[in-house]
Formats: sequence, structure tokens, C-alpha cells
Amino acid sequence: MFTLTRYTIAVSDAVLSAVLYQPQRPRRKGCVLLTHGLTASRSGMDLLAAYLAGKGLPCVTHDLRGHVLGASTGRLESVQDAVDDLLILCRWRLRESGEAPLALVGHSLGGLLSIAAAARCANVCAVACLASSADPDRSFQGPAGDALLRQRGGYLDGAPALELLRQAAGLARHADELGAIPALFVAGKTDILVSPESVRALALRVGPHAEYAEVPASHQHLPDHARGLVGGWLLSRVG
Repeated sequence: MFTLTRYTIAVSDAVLSAVLYQPQRPRRKGCVLLTHGLTASRSGMDLLAAYLAGKGLPCVTHDLRGHVLGASTGRLESVQDAVDDLLILCRWRLRESGEAPLALVGHSLGGLLSIAAAARCANVCAVACLASSADPDRSFQGPAGDALLRQRGGYLDGAPALELLRQAAGLARHADELGAIPALFVAGKTDILVSPESVRALALRVGPHAEYAEVPASHQHLPDHARGLVGGWLLSRVG
């Protein structure tokens, strides 16, 4: 069992909305911060967060700024704003937990944001990226990606979705800066947006210690279908 507590964290030009999943009997002192993908909201990470909390891992989900489906305010004009927001959330959680280690888990764009934040936060003990690639703009220029962005582009308040994806491609450079931080990359076998090959290519940029796995899931459903794999991996790495 776990309890849910809603928090709001003020930043310079936005208010971030987050939810803490607190197990009644935590198995670890550390915490997992989960970040959703472009045009989505924290609800897309709920099943994964609930599963992890049920295993005794405290979790935090949050809404990226500029995402109309979420409860955070502000506009998303640059992916660097989202990286900076995630770092603020990391510092907030570190204060709340007494500097307990953090694991960052992200879906699609959220994975790239997690990599960029992990490279700048000394307390990160693990990073897991679900359906994340080094060239997300290319992934969404095919027929399926174009249809998705036309359908969901209005869910964003800020820069155009494809421009944000082009900016996000630049975050992949931080994969070279993760050093010895344990990293897991998970691809969906039936993902027609971000191919398993592109996820594996990003994992190879991190280095030989990065782990790669595939699960039978589409792009949007990957966080749900990978929860057992991700949960088992995190339990052995979060202090």
C-alpha cells in the first residue's frame, strides 16, 4: 500500500505539479523520479509509479510545463527549460529525503531529459530510458509520427512539437557524460515511432555498462508493459 500527496513547486516562470507515491513500508530510502513524454502528462507514468511504490520504492511523477493535459503552468519554449525544471525537482526531493539517492526514469522525451539531468546531479544512482532515441525528430517525421503530432500538437503550449523534438536531439550528447551511472534502455518490439535499433544506438553511446532490453509493447504503452522489468532493475540499484 502507498499514499499519494500532491505538491506544487514554484520556478521562475511556472509552477510545477508533482505527486509523491509514498509506500507505507519503504524498502529503500531513495526515490524514483518519473518523467513523461511529449504531448503526454504524468498520468501516463501512473501504472509504473504505482507498481514501483507497491514494491516499496518511493516515486514522484510530475507534469512538464506547457503540457495542457497536465497541471503544471508555464510555456515550453525550450527543452532546456524542462531539463532545468527536472533539476529543480531533483533538488526539492533531495531536501525532502535528506539527500537520499535518486533514480531517474523517463519515457521518450522524458528519457532524454533524465539523461541530461543525471549528468548534472551528483545524487543520481540510476537512469532508465523507455523508448528514447538520439534523434527523436527523425522518429516523428514518418507517417505515424506525423499523424500523432497533427493529432496531439495542440496539447502543447509553447514552441511547435517538431521544434522541441529537434532541440531534444541535442540532449543525447549528455549520454557521453553519465560515466559509471547504471543505465537501462528499454525498447518496444512493436514501437513504430522509436525503433528498437535507435534505442539500442543511444544505449551504446553511454558505454558498455549500459543495459538494453526489449518488451512486446507499442510506444505509448511501453511504460506500462515494462514495469516489471524496470522495477526489478531499480530494486537492485536504488539505495
